[in-house]
Amino acid sequence: MDLQSEDAAVRTKAAEVLIEQGDASLLPRLDEIREVGSRAVRIAMKPVVDLLKNRANLASASPDTRRSAAADLAMGDAPRPFRF
Repeated sequence: MDLQSEDAAVRTKAAEVLIEQGDASLLPRLDEIREVGSRAVRIAMKPVVDLLKNRANLASASPDTRRSAAADLAMGDAPRPFRF
């Protein structure tokens, strides 16, 4: 799985795998990759990171955070990585 690959198909597949796994523990590493990645990488990763953050926020101690995450998840379609 290589989100920084030069190959658009490889980046797209990597983003799809992350969406399917839904592992919020990857967020710090994904944020690091987004910071140094190309524009195409940042665009591909945004829906993945947003989804993982919202899913993680559903377990927050703050009712406002949980409500906001639930609203964001309910309003969005199933996240898909940007197709290159």
